[in-house]
Amino acid sequence: MSTKGDPSLAIYPDSNKIGAWSGPGNADKIMARLGDDLDYWDGEL
Repeated sequence: MSTKGDPSLAIYPDSNKIGAWSGPGNADKIMARLGDDLDYWDGEL
């Protein structure tokens, strides 16, 4: 599944990954493997 717009989000079920890109140039992006379910406040002060 993909939004194919900016910002973009893609889910790769075969490799258990997700990707998110902020917009043109993809300067801000994340590619992560799905795993531990984190709480919303995890890592916040």
